[in-house]
Amino acid sequence: MRTELQKTWNCKVYDVYGLSEMGTAIATECEVQNGLHINEVSVFTEVVNPETGKVLGKGSVGELVFTSLGRKGRPLIRYKSRDLSKLIDEPCSCGALVVRRIGRVKRITA
Repeated sequence: MRTELQKTWNCKVYDVYGLSEMGTAIATECEVQNGLHINEVSVFTEVVNPETGKVLGKGSVGELVFTSLGRKGRPLIRYKSRDLSKLIDEPCSCGALVVRRIGRVKRITA
């Protein structure tokens, strides 16, 4: 879809990742387009084994789990997204101060 939109409108298209349950955009893509920068002010992000819930090591692909930060009325703690990705901890070449990014996201099926 991205390729088709870019071709049709002759522009660059950026991804935004969010969950309505979290009430905010969780991550957005920059001009480098090498992962999505996590909104670390609003959410704490973990990658876990979808079967066991155990936190996975650096660079491992697993289920994205989010904890809302600052939500008082209905905070979410370790909310399972049913989406697969990995955390990228290396700084992005765009120079953003937000360090953590998530890789491409794929929906868990079944």
